[in-house]
Amino acid sequence: YQIKNLIEKLGIKETDILILYPKKNDRYAMAEVTSIYFTFKYVGHVNIFILNGSFKEFKKKHPLKIDEGDMPLIEKSSYKLNINLNILADYEDVKENIKLKKALIDSRENDFFYGINKLEYIQKFGTIKGSKNIPSMWNLENRKLKFNNTKILKKIYEIKKINGNNDYPIFFCNAGLESSLNWFVSSEILKHKKSRLYDASLYDWIDRKEDLFVK
Repeated sequence: YQIKNLIEKLGIKETDILILYPKKNDRYAMAEVTSIYFTFKYVGHVNIFILNGSFKEFKKKHPLKIDEGDMPLIEKSSYKLNINLNILADYEDVKENIKLKKALIDSRENDFFYGINKLEYIQKFGTIKGSKNIPSMWNLENRKLKFNNTKILKKIYEIKKINGNNDYPIFFCNAGLESSLNWFVSSEILKHKKSRLYDASLYDWIDRKEDLFVK
């Protein structure tokens, strides 16, 4: 219920329309937004949207729709959770996908996927055996804050020979951030309704004494 308390402190009600966007453009900017989107989707929020493009671009095109004055005091809300477990994968779900030869998608960059490099807190090189690689930044036009068009996004799945509707894709990365971007594109843009996010990702996988496969 930590999520519930945070949402209520922000004054958000389950009936509110939420529009999420990053105000900066760094490596993880859009992934941070899709991670927040996933969290709201997980707690059952319905009306959530992501601004396709930067705040700066929107402000330039629609200056009269911008309010940058002092924010009013936030009144704490009461938020009713409606947990959606259908979008979340856990360790056992990953094991099941491996067993059934369904799609596991590593959302990190190629050098991490192939075991060339790793982050310091990840103890081993490589990836989960049987996984395919779609670096999350492929989803963004010129790796910025706008999603590639649907035709290009579909082409990525064709290249990787992944059937988004029949392969029950589970997305992972190091700790769930980059993979939320891939999950969002698969589930919310391409409408692959069986898409799930292994939010704990490799951090959890290795902690369970599971080996990683180096390509």
